Parts: sequence; structure tokens; C-alpha cells
Amino acid sequence: MHLIAKNKIADYIEQHPEAKTSFLTWIKEFPYRKSKKNKTHPVEGILISFSELGRGDYSVKLIFNTWLKTGYIVWLGTKEAQIAYQQAEIEKIRIQHPNLVTTSITFTSSTSPRRSKKASEGNHVELTHIHSDNALEIFPSEIEGHVASEQDLKTKTDYENALNRAISIFDARPGTREFDELVLLLPLIRHYEACYIELPGLALLDVIKLKMEILGITPPYLTPIIGSEEEVNLFLTGKNILPDKILKAVCKLLYIRIPLNDKSLIK
Repeated sequence: MHLIAKNKIADYIEQHPEAKTSFLTWIKEFPYRKSKKNKTHPVEGILISFSELGRGDYSVKLIFNTWLKTGYIVWLGTKEAQIAYQQAEIEKIRIQHPNLVTTSITFTSSTSPRRSKKASEGNHVELTHIHSDNALEIFPSEIEGHVASEQDLKTKTDYENALNRAISIFDARPGTREFDELVLLLPLIRHYEACYIELPGLALLDVIKLKMEILGITPPYLTPIIGSEEEVNLFLTGKNILPDKILKAVCKLLYIRIPLNDKSLIK
């Protein structure tokens, strides 16, 4: 699955540096893998969803065009801001449909720092492999293999115009002129974002600390993997670099889905 409108993440991080690790971890773990269950009965259409980052500190609203295996970022922000955003959307709908009746439903759930292997298989069976040979299957780079043409987006204005046009026809269905136009626009947008949208560097150690916080895992949990509490503290303070084998075990424990051979990680 491809993702566009990454400029929104870059802009948000610039304004809210404290959100950097959460959003960069999310975008690197974005589920590019095709779902096996959809091979027989593929889902077709336009899907709208909110993706909560970690414990729900931040959220991203996405719209997917399943025919083109592409989604775009509609909105992103804190959980508190999400509530305000959704209320504003509801008010818009109420104005358009004054006779509409709405119902609120609340769900509660609990999580445990440690999950059994059986429980984890249900949600993470395809996402816990972090060895390069078992890394998530991703689409080819938007830079490698790209054939330059006169249609390439060369300026920020070109990009924004193309992105706005793509979003306006994003719900186009196969067999329409808008769909054919979207087919041409999306590769140009993805290539521009890959070349010119600058995202900050992401340190793997910061990802590990974030996942520990999300899962409620304290340093003593890592002693069976790393060693003594002193060795764990040296690692978490950046004073000791772990061998790859041990680092992989830590990442597996914390459900980190970023392949360790990701060259953009600053170790």
C-alpha cells in the first residue's frame, strides 16, 4: 500500500518536534504488505479510517483507494485535537442533514505490558519479523527505476496542485476519466515526495524507548535479553551499542516492525 500527502507529516513535525518519533515510527511501520486474506476476496472501494499511534497520543485520518492501493493523509494531530476535529465534522453533517439522528457508542479496552505468544499471533504474526530476510515486503523505491519525463513535478506549486487535484478525484472508480487521470498523477506525486519531502532522521534507540513506554515495559524486562541492569541502562542512555543479534531480540520483544537494515536509521 502506498501513502501520499507526506508533506502533512513533515509540516506537523516542524511545528511539533515532540511528535517526531511517534509519527516517523508510524510512517516507517506503515503496512505496505498486501493482506493475504484479500487475495481471494479483495476489498474494493474507498475506505476511511483513523489510525492511532501508540497509546492514542496521536492519530492520523486516512482515506484509501483500494483499486490503486494508495491512501492519503487527510488529517493528523493529538487525540484531544481528534475529538475536536470529529465534532466539527459531525456539525458539518448536521448542517447538511438537519434530520439526521446520531448515537454515541463508547468502547473500553485494557492492555498488558506482556502478551502471551498465542495472543500476539492474532495481531502481530506478520509484523514481528525484523531480520532483513524477513522484512516487510515493500513496493519498489519511488526514486529507483523512475523514468524522468516532462510530466514530472518540478516545483512545490506543481506538487501542491497535483496533490489537490488527486485528492479531489480520489474516489474515482475504474473505467472513468478521473480514474485514468489519477493513475497518471499518483506516481508523479509519490516520486516528488520521495525526492523532495524532507523528514527528520529517526534514531532506533528513540523508537525502542517509545515502544517501551507504549507497552509499559520497564528496563528490568530487558535484562534477560541484554544482561545486567547496568548494561540495560548503558544501552538506553546511548552509551553502549548492542550486537545485531541482541538488538533484533529487543525489537522483536517490543513489536518493532522497522527492518534493522533501514539505512535512514541513525544508530
